Amino acid sequence: MVIWLRAQQGGIGIERDVVRAADLAQLIELDRASGHFERRADELLASARREAETIQRAAEEEAERVLRAAQTKYDNAARLGYEAGRRRAIREAHEAMLHGAASERDLLVALRERIADIVMRTVTRVLGEAERDALFAQIAVGLSRSLEGTSFLTVRVAECDLDEATRAFRRVCDEHRWPVNPEVVSDAEAEPGSCVCEWDHGLIEAGLPMQLRAIASAIRRVTRTDTEPQTAAAVNIAADELLDDAPHFDDRQIDDPQFDVPHFADQPAGAPQ
Repeated sequence: MVIWLRAQQGGIGIERDVVRAADLAQLIELDRASGHFERRADELLASARREAETIQRAAEEEAERVLRAAQTKYDNAARLGYEAGRRRAIREAHEAMLHGAASERDLLVALRERIADIVMRTVTRVLGEAERDALFAQIAVGLSRSLEGTSFLTVRVAECDLDEATRAFRRVCDEHRWPVNPEVVSDAEAEPGSCVCEWDHGLIEAGLPMQLRAIASAIRRVTRTDTEPQTAAAVNIAADELLDDAPHFDDRQIDDPQFDVPHFADQPAGAPQ
């Protein structure tokens, strides 16, 4: 009699009550083989599970490494991008500042030129409206200090100024008792308002053209110096107003001391001042 016990998973069994000895031996062999394969299957399954767990852990570690590398690369790229953007922004800001400075300098130069032009036109307008008789009289008065011991005085003026210059010099000659009588002659090459005086001790050039050239030279020197744009704008506005509202001078204003001609030092004959 044989009592057969198996696990719940099932296995090798018999279907009849009577079993021959040869069949029983084969049955026992098959049962052993079945148990062996079951154990082998369990071992393979356990090994597969361990390998799967190992692969999973390696994959997780690799994923973490890749993620860290990606984050590091992202951080580096962000930092490099920020630095590059910052450098580019600084470069563009510097370029804009340089361009703005150049534009402001060009504007300032243009303002200076306009100021010089306006001031010069204003001065020309004011002086041009002065009475020529008073102008020549002031030149003659200034010349009185240099005529001591002279034997002649020749005054050359433009043809259009001959009458005014003659009257002015003769009047000053009588008032100051000059030792010589001035000879006032016209010069075809003389500019209107100009006056060239020649005597024993030298020669001087006076009149409006000389004064205007001196003023123009002074204006050019002033406009070469650096000034603030606000100052240039203020002067520009003031110059415009001055040009529009320039006063008209009469004889009393021309006789004011501020319009006196400078004192002339004696110079060798033929040496212009």
